[in-house]
Amino acid sequence: MYWARQCFFKNIFVKTPLTQKQKEVLDFIQSFAKKKGYGSSLKEVQEAMDFTSHSTAQFHVNQLVEKGFLKKSSGVARGFEPLNREEVVEVPILGDVPAGGPREAIQEDDPEIREIPKSMLKGDDKRHYLLRVKGDSMIEKHILDGDLVLIREQTDFDNGDIVVIADEDWKVTLKEVIKEKTHVTVKPANPKYQIYTLQLGNCQIVGKKVGLIREN
Repeated sequence: MYWARQCFFKNIFVKTPLTQKQKEVLDFIQSFAKKKGYGSSLKEVQEAMDFTSHSTAQFHVNQLVEKGFLKKSSGVARGFEPLNREEVVEVPILGDVPAGGPREAIQEDDPEIREIPKSMLKGDDKRHYLLRVKGDSMIEKHILDGDLVLIREQTDFDNGDIVVIADEDWKVTLKEVIKEKTHVTVKPANPKYQIYTLQLGNCQIVGKKVGLIREN
């Protein structure tokens, strides 16, 4: 079953990237808060992560705040705290999306679920899903092979949007698009790939990129 065809005909169920170390710090802070009922201190983060300095713990916490996974609070003595459950949302990773030539995309039968800050969403959370990028045609837009792109299911777009677009054979790709009178110009962001066009009526916008998660 192609996720492109499925997400076009019905709703999908259901900021910046984190490094592996930041994910470990976040996991500790969240589990600490769940167990204790209050946030951890920088000293506790430093000891749990075996950091050699206070400044290293501060750096990772600051990064998590900037990326929207922790929040600063003037009412919290320790200065930061995990997001509340209502501030995060579960989003499925439905499969891969080519960032190269168009090809068929296969939906995961048992998709992995990721928690992301709700602030990353654009409207109804049930219209969002994640796809893993395969290819390097969008590197000049800072979208790399292996990244997760957050997609909002929609068929409309503005010129310059980065979208998942399907051709008449339902082969899909992730590209920047420009609408002309009779066709859509499909633009890679890597000079080794060619710009090409698809006739209006012979292509379909599946969804628009609204966010990015880089895991490494």
